[in-house]
Amino acid sequence: MPRALSICGPILCIALGLGGTAWGDKPKIAVLGLEVAIGPGGASDPAAQFVAREVTRELRQRVQAPGSPYDMAPNSNRELIDEKLLMSCENEAPDCMVVIGAGLASDMLLYGRVDRRGDSFRISLKLLDVKRRSVQAATDELPVGGAAGAVARRLYHRLVGDGPAGGGTLIVRARADAGGPIRKGSVLIDNEPRGQLVRGRATVSGIADGRHTVAIDAAGFRRFEEIVTVRGGEPATVDALLHRLPVVAPPAESPDAPRAEHSALWTWSLIGGTALAVGGGGYAWYSYDRQQAQVPHVGVKIGDDRCGDGDVPLLDEFSVKINLKAFRRACTWHARTYYGYAAAAIGGGLAITALIMMSRDPGPAENPASGSRGKKPDVAFAPIVAPDLVGAQLVLGW
Repeated sequence: MPRALSICGPILCIALGLGGTAWGDKPKIAVLGLEVAIGPGGASDPAAQFVAREVTRELRQRVQAPGSPYDMAPNSNRELIDEKLLMSCENEAPDCMVVIGAGLASDMLLYGRVDRRGDSFRISLKLLDVKRRSVQAATDELPVGGAAGAVARRLYHRLVGDGPAGGGTLIVRARADAGGPIRKGSVLIDNEPRGQLVRGRATVSGIADGRHTVAIDAAGFRRFEEIVTVRGGEPATVDALLHRLPVVAPPAESPDAPRAEHSALWTWSLIGGTALAVGGGGYAWYSYDRQQAQVPHVGVKIGDDRCGDGDVPLLDEFSVKINLKAFRRACTWHARTYYGYAAAAIGGGLAITALIMMSRDPGPAENPASGSRGKKPDVAFAPIVAPDLVGAQLVLGW
């Protein structure tokens, strides 16, 4: 009989040891660090790595907070990717993840991943019951620059439940950099409006335990942000110092500042230059037509290069066959043709210059209010008229 008792004693101890989990206060859970998906270039996004760390930290704080339905498994602050490599898991299949959970002596295993998708992150979490081999999944989206802690709390609530009661209180005191209180402003917790400042104070209750981003928006002041940790329902305090935005007054217009009077000058120059160019071209065409009308009356074949010859040489050469009166009229119209060309060239140059000056923005050096006058552009026209050449030279200087 004593032998039987000695045998049953260790068996009873083993049974008690195995039943310790069931009789314990809370089941054990291991929260693995979230894995970051590899991007197209073969490397993980640094912003996604930051989000993964923030979500992991928030989840572990939620588990360790008072009122949590779980106890953190000892020595379980591991990374998902490391455990998969250690156990040769190609993916998060339940059969392989159960082995990881058992190796960490946990009843539940919480893990997930972060994927960068354009301007947002997709956060996927899974809660594995190691004994039952059952998996619950939850997914949420986080915009770039959003509060990762808020997303972690939402996912934790979907998978675990309410967890610790939201009995935390936040006391906010806000004052301006000049020393006075901020009379009006909005208090945001995790980018959600939770109250208004009244004479520089606000009290927000019903805040869940964990890390929260507190922001204050007040007209005329820079946005204030601070991360606050609420623990065990104890009140947390934020003393905010807001800096006033600089007031940028519109630049005063000097009474001596130019008011673009030159625009009217160049407008009329454009109109006049265009009219001169059209008129000169028309006059040149008319003169050429009148010259050609006199050619049949000259009586002999003679070029316009003989217009400078006198009457006596012409009569000696062509006798009475030449009509000197018709020849002189043809020469006159020939010279007037070049006069029309010259007027058209000058008008065209003037119109082009006016267009350039009208499209040119006045620089600061041309403003008398700056204390110095800029150099005005120099415009010069030089008509060129010769027996075998007619035109104009346009000179622009800046």
